[in-house]
Amino acid sequence: MYNNLRLVCFLTAFCIGLALLSDVSAREKDIESQNKRTIELECMYECIADTSATMLLSIRNVIAKNQKLINRDPETGNFYFKGFVPAVAGSRVANDFSLRTGYKLKQTALRVRNPQNKPDEWEKKTLLILEENGMKESFGEMTEMDGREVYRYMKPLYMEKECVVCHSTYEAMPPEVRAYMESNYGSDNAMGYKLGDLRGGISVVVPVMDMPCP
Repeated sequence: MYNNLRLVCFLTAFCIGLALLSDVSAREKDIESQNKRTIELECMYECIADTSATMLLSIRNVIAKNQKLINRDPETGNFYFKGFVPAVAGSRVANDFSLRTGYKLKQTALRVRNPQNKPDEWEKKTLLILEENGMKESFGEMTEMDGREVYRYMKPLYMEKECVVCHSTYEAMPPEVRAYMESNYGSDNAMGYKLGDLRGGISVVVPVMDMPCP
């Protein structure tokens, strides 16, 4: 009788142990599945953000490399600075793109020429990370913005030869460009850069949802 009772207790404990192990295993699989889904979502949002930022960067590059054509007076053929520079074109495209898709694009920097491009706290923190660590790669993360979950991304912008004219020294600017800058931007902090310096970045905000399509 005593041995039978011990056997029953043993079998009961064994079954309870199996049930607990099964429950732990199921929870571990559930956590693993959730982690995998989170990683997949982050990769997807990163792809969306990087593609959007690269699109804007490509537009800026085209505008930068065609300044002579853009600023040519069609009647005389002389140079006539119109102010349609990469940053201006980029801002207009970013605004239009944001209205069409719901994804927020913004050109920003630690030192801005246009006050509207001033970085928010996340952008400032990220630009400082890129600058202090000498990072050449982009940075992105899931976070919250205005009470909702979003994916935030920063693609760095570096000084190229086309940028030097407007962001190195006032002496390097053609007279027409300098006159335009002085008349349109009262407080210009976007000077003193040299080739290869981190100029700023393209900030992207993508709202987090199950299927991130506009």
